[in-house]
Amino acid sequence: MAKPKLIKPSPKLQGRFVGIIFISAFLIYANTLKNDYSLDDDIYTKKNRFIQQGFSALGDIFDKGSLVGFNNANESNYRPVVLLNFMIDTHFFGNNPHIEHLVNVIVFGLSCILLLLLLQKIFKNYNAYIPLAVTLIFVFHPVHTEVVASIKSRDELLGWLFGLLSFYYLFKYTENQKISKNRYTSVFFFLVAILCKENSLTFVLIVPLMLYFFTEIPFKRVLIITAPYGALILLYLVVRTGILESNTFKDKIVVMNNGLMAAKTSGEMLATNFVILGKYLWLLLVPIDLTWDYSFSQIPIVPFSDWKAILSLLVYLAMGVYVVLNFKKKDIFVFAILFYLITIFLSSNLVVKIGATMGERFLYVPSLGFCIAFVFLLLKLLKMEPHALNWSNRATLFSIIGLVLFLYGFKTFDRNKAWKNNFELFTAGLEVSTGSARAHYAVASEYRVKGEAEREQQKRKEDLQASVDEYYKGIKIYPDDAEVWYNLGVTYYDQGDTANARKVYAKAIELRPNYSMAMNNTGVIYFNQKNYSKALYYFKKIVETDSSFTDAFGNIGAAYHNMGDYKTAAKFYEKALEKDPRNKSTLNNIALVYKIMGDTLKANSFLQRASAIP
Repeated sequence: MAKPKLIKPSPKLQGRFVGIIFISAFLIYANTLKNDYSLDDDIYTKKNRFIQQGFSALGDIFDKGSLVGFNNANESNYRPVVLLNFMIDTHFFGNNPHIEHLVNVIVFGLSCILLLLLLQKIFKNYNAYIPLAVTLIFVFHPVHTEVVASIKSRDELLGWLFGLLSFYYLFKYTENQKISKNRYTSVFFFLVAILCKENSLTFVLIVPLMLYFFTEIPFKRVLIITAPYGALILLYLVVRTGILESNTFKDKIVVMNNGLMAAKTSGEMLATNFVILGKYLWLLLVPIDLTWDYSFSQIPIVPFSDWKAILSLLVYLAMGVYVVLNFKKKDIFVFAILFYLITIFLSSNLVVKIGATMGERFLYVPSLGFCIAFVFLLLKLLKMEPHALNWSNRATLFSIIGLVLFLYGFKTFDRNKAWKNNFELFTAGLEVSTGSARAHYAVASEYRVKGEAEREQQKRKEDLQASVDEYYKGIKIYPDDAEVWYNLGVTYYDQGDTANARKVYAKAIELRPNYSMAMNNTGVIYFNQKNYSKALYYFKKIVETDSSFTDAFGNIGAAYHNMGDYKTAAKFYEKALEKDPRNKSTLNNIALVYKIMGDTLKANSFLQRASAIP
């Protein structure tokens, strides 16, 4: 039986569809516009030196990894188009988080319009309201809040935007294969997409998948059309390998970044991996307990005897069996399943371990498979023919979808508030991620920052104590992070508890023997107690292993200064100034030493240098 052809929506109706999508997308995320920076936003914004340098650093964002401007690590990420986008924003608007959030919302809204237009092309033989319904589910789904509300996730947004443009022009080309410019345009936007986010590499498999399911193009021709996309991936990988020092993280992935690293056997790792994959499906179905953090040990390591691992494995096996049995039928649920599996694959940790246990951002693109399956399953349950021009019982369908959109919209709008700033995000996350060491550490850090800035003594005391409490809750889960012990020591020091500060600094040094900051702070404690010999022990230990740690040379000089050994003090002050010639404190100290030793000429010389520094 031939499938009926639908007349395209009239320009007026199409205008309404487009307006509904964009206005919905904008309004549902409008409350993010007042949010500040949070979480990893600094990576691409105010702490990225290339972005701050502006267009003079244009070459750097294309011939270096995307992390170099932030932490000098030329590894893992190559996303020059995203950095270019932030560079343009910063050039015109400065470091303005509200503008950056506005851009995110606009990009999201535009991508949702493109999604509607693409779905209208691939579902051209279906009822005109199906593309609208699928797109609205995508717009309102709460699992997308991390991507839209996080400035840093512009990479996800732009990767999907340009991916949709690529797919759209691909289908324009299939409508009239004599117009080659549509094909070239599609390939170009595919390249831009992979220069935004590595996850876009999976789109090379989505191209033939869509052509197979939604066109009558012969398989051989499908392969020919797909070939340029594959060639671009090879070119991209060659360029990326030449630019980056490492295609992944050079250092071993640590447990704190990816909880799967805590598995003792490959079986435990795989079982826990399936628990995570099952949780992804659950979040698509029931997006309630959302959080920014799923790290160790929010998702505990489990064996394959765990019911969650078994259930998840069975669900994915069932999906696989369904695909195999119905692939040749071009079943729409097969397409939805394969779209989900393909686009989540690189983030799944199944083959290549990434720097995260799991993340809601990894569901942004794959969720389209769920949105398609949701609408078509609803049609099936209501016994409504997807190809019918008119639906007699469409009121029931619209009522159900309306209810879902209302619930999703309420959750999304409310969830956006958590992304206001780090304190709001981390404290909200702790309500869900109670088992995550990182979640506790993050909240502890925010309380410490608040306490340090607080002028009212009682409130300062409460914030610092809250910081200590949260650090210990995290340490109970994961005690082997030297930096956490160091930060706890800083908090104790802020409280005036130098005894406990020294104890936890010692723990940090035990975990990381060459931890310069922990040794320096320990030395400072002894220095302030006038135990200069002990202080010198720690300061000298630093310079033995880290000659770039300038403060240690100045501190050694200060210790000898206070011990009355002015000649040795001057020597170390000189070394400190070799590394930091504009250190005003060191310049004043060395001037005082030379004055005591009777060398007025040198003393005045250093005083003049100090006075020239603002």
